[in-house]
Amino acid sequence: MIGALSFRKNPWRTSFFLITFALFLFVVVSGFITFFWPSADFFIQFNVLFHTGVGILTGLLMGYFYLRHWLVHRENGTDRRVSRSYRWIGHGAGILLIGSFLTGGVMVFTG
Repeated sequence: MIGALSFRKNPWRTSFFLITFALFLFVVVSGFITFFWPSADFFIQFNVLFHTGVGILTGLLMGYFYLRHWLVHRENGTDRRVSRSYRWIGHGAGILLIGSFLTGGVMVFTG
């Protein structure tokens, strides 16, 4: 058992994953709305603040998920039957998560 959650055979069915995925979808949709909406009214200002808060929460949850996953596979050894494409998808998702945090951090701190 790593952390508070045990590694199950099918981790995609856990409530932790489903909540994190729903928050991630909200962040993606609200990010597109904020970027492409042609106005600077109250809705956009509120959406930026809410998007930032939910984005930070989502990033922390996803970071925990990645860390837990890495610890389990480091401890048990990598399964050689796993396709290289799945590994590249995982690495790509991790890079996108880090990139999102970096660009979001620049936007938050530069105003």
